[in-house]
Amino acid sequence: RNNSGTCVTLYGGNPVILTAPNAPSITNVASANPTNCNAVNGTITITAQGGSGSYEYSIDGADFTNTTGIFTGLNGGTYTIRVRNASGTCTVSYPDVTLIDKIAPVISNVQPTNVSDCNMADGQITITASSAQGSVEYSIDGGTTYQPSNIFTSLAAGTYQIRVRNIDGSCIESVADVIINAPVQPTITSVTPANPSDCGVNDGTITVVATVGTGTVEYSIDGGLTWQASGSFTSLASGSYYIAIRNSNGTCSILDAGNPTILTAPNAPSITNVASVDPTNCNVTDGTIIITATGGIAPLQYSIDGIDWTNTTGSFTGLAGGSYTVQVRNAGGTCTVTGQTVVLTDKIAPTITNVQGTNPSDCGLNDGTITITASGSGALQYSIDGGSTWQASDNFSGLSAGVTYEIRVRNIDGTCIESAADVILNAPQLPVINTVASNDPSNCGVNDGDITVTAIGINLEFSIDGGINWQTAGTFSGLTAGTYNVAIRNSDGTCIVLDVNNPVILGSLNAPSITNVSSSDPTNCGLANGSITIVAIGGTGSLEYSIDGGSNYQPSNIFIGLSGGTYQISVRNDNGTCTVTYPNVTLIDKIAPVISNVASANPTDCGVTDGSITITASSGQGSVEYSIDGGVTYQPSNIFNGLTAGTYEIRVRNIDGTCVQSVADIILITPTQPPITLVTSID
Repeated sequence: RNNSGTCVTLYGGNPVILTAPNAPSITNVASANPTNCNAVNGTITITAQGGSGSYEYSIDGADFTNTTGIFTGLNGGTYTIRVRNASGTCTVSYPDVTLIDKIAPVISNVQPTNVSDCNMADGQITITASSAQGSVEYSIDGGTTYQPSNIFTSLAAGTYQIRVRNIDGSCIESVADVIINAPVQPTITSVTPANPSDCGVNDGTITVVATVGTGTVEYSIDGGLTWQASGSFTSLASGSYYIAIRNSNGTCSILDAGNPTILTAPNAPSITNVASVDPTNCNVTDGTIIITATGGIAPLQYSIDGIDWTNTTGSFTGLAGGSYTVQVRNAGGTCTVTGQTVVLTDKIAPTITNVQGTNPSDCGLNDGTITITASGSGALQYSIDGGSTWQASDNFSGLSAGVTYEIRVRNIDGTCIESAADVILNAPQLPVINTVASNDPSNCGVNDGDITVTAIGINLEFSIDGGINWQTAGTFSGLTAGTYNVAIRNSDGTCIVLDVNNPVILGSLNAPSITNVSSSDPTNCGLANGSITIVAIGGTGSLEYSIDGGSNYQPSNIFIGLSGGTYQISVRNDNGTCTVTYPNVTLIDKIAPVISNVASANPTDCGVTDGSITITASSGQGSVEYSIDGGVTYQPSNIFNGLTAGTYEIRVRNIDGTCVQSVADIILITPTQPPITLVTSID
C-alpha cells in the first residue's frame, strides 16, 4: 500500500500457510543405581516417540548432545528428564529420576580375646559395625568367607584380616589386622643336680634353666604342688624330685622329660693304717707317708695338709720334715675322716760363717789360697770344686787365678751339703791388645804420623818403643816415618804384652820433580790455542798437574786452549801430597795492527789510471802488510798507485800474517765523459 495507508493490494499467492512442528512424547524412562560404593556405573534409558524427525535427550535440562536416550557412568543423584526434536523444538519433560549410591558400612570397634592357654583354640573376635543401607556381613579371613554374626569364636592364635560388607555384598570395609596371641610355652633347657656334699648334710641343689615363655617362669621340684620364681633349689636332702615349669600366670605347665631327678648322699671311708719314713738328707724332700683306707666312695682322696686332696693313692713322697695331719675323704670331697698326726724329722745342715780367698800375687803364678770357716753338729768335710772332691782341712793352697771355685761343706757322713758364694781368684789382669791403627805422615817433610792402640784392661800404659818409654794414653801423634814396636802393661808395671804384629812401620812420601816445561803462544788474535806441557818424574803413585798455582789439578800434563797470560806451574802426588813448583810461564797473545788513516786520490782524467790510496797503520808486534783487494794480495808498502776508478777493500795484518784488520771500503771515481747530443752545420 502507499505509506499513506491507501491503495492496499493483496498478494496474489495468498493465503500464506504457517505450519507448527509436532512435539515428541516420552513413553518410558528406565534407570539402574550404581552397583557399589565409589562405583560410577548408574544408567538412565529414555524411550520417546512422535515429534518431528529425530530426538535429542537431556538428564540435566541443559546438555542435549545425547541422541540415543541412553546415559551411562552415572553417580547417585537426581536427574531432570528432557526430550526435544533434533531441531531443538518442542521440549517435553518427564518426572525426575533419582539414582541412589551404595552406602558403606562403618566399623566402630574390633575386640579380640587371646587364647587362654597353650595348645588351646578358644580365642574370640567381636566386630561392631553398622550400615545405613541395612544389614551387614563379617569376615576375619580378608573376605574369603563371610558370616552374618559379628562374633567369631574357637579361634587359634594368629593374624586375622577384618572385613565388613553390606548384605548385598557391596562396599567392603577393612580395619587393621587383629592378632590373637597364645601364651608362649616355656622350655626346660637343663636340669643340673648336685648331691648333698657330705655325710649327714642337707646341702644338695637342683638348678633348672628354662627359656622364657609368656612373662617370667615359675619352677617346681614336687611335680607342680608348689612353685617358686627361681630355678635354683638349695638345702635339699637326698631323694627323688619331679621337675616342672610354667608361665608366671599359671599357664603352659610342663614336666621335665628326665623326671625323676635323684639326689644321693655319700658313705664315709675308714683309715686302717699309716706308715712314714723321714727325709734322708738336708734339703732333700724324700720323706714318705703311706695311708691305707677302706670303704667310702672310690677313688678315695687323701690329704696330709687339709688343703690338697689331689692324691688318690694314699702314698705321699718327696716330703720335707714337719708335722702332717692324715685325712681321707670320698671322691667328690665328701665325708672327711681325720687320722693321726705324723712328724717327719729333717737332717741338720752345717753352717758356713766365712770364706776367705787370697789372689795369686802376679801373672802366671799359682799361689792363691781359700780358707773356709764352718760349724755343724759334728765333724765336717770341705770342697772347692762343687763337691767333686772333699778334704778334712778347711784350707786350700797353690790355687790358680781365673778359676771359679765352688764352695761346699757337708757332714762327715756325706749329708747336708751346704754352699757359699763361688770364689774367683784374680791374678793381675793380662791386658789384651785389640787393635793397632796407624797413619803415615800426611805430606813430605811433615811429622804428623800417628799410632793408636786400643786394648782390654784396667789402668793400662802404652809404649811404641818396645817398652822403653810408657804413657797412659793409647794415642801417639806427631810421629816421623820409621819403625815402631807396640807394647802394653798394667799401670803397676806387670804383664807386659808386645803386639804380635810388631813392628809398625810408618812410611814416608816421595816428592815429584819437574824436569821441563814447554809452551806455545796463541797463534792469532782472538784465538785461545796456546799450550803448556809439563814434564815431571818421581813422586808417589800417579801425578797431578796445575797451571793456576794449585787451585785446580788434572791428571794430564798437557794444557791446551790457553789464552795469553802468566801461568803458575805446580805438580803433586795424586793423593794431594808433596806439591812442587816451577818458574811461571807466560804466553803472549798476538797484537792486532791499528789503522789510523786511509787517504785516497781519484784518477785525474777520463781514461787515466793515476788514482792512489795511502794506508797509515802500526802494530805493537812490529811490521805490518797492506792490502786493498780484501786480503787477496798484500804488500809491505802502505802506498798503492796507478789505480783505476773502483771499490777497494782495505786490509792490514802483522808481518807474520796474523790479526787481519779492516776499515770501510774506498771508492775511486773518474771524471764523467760528456756526450755530444747534436751537431748543426750551416753552409
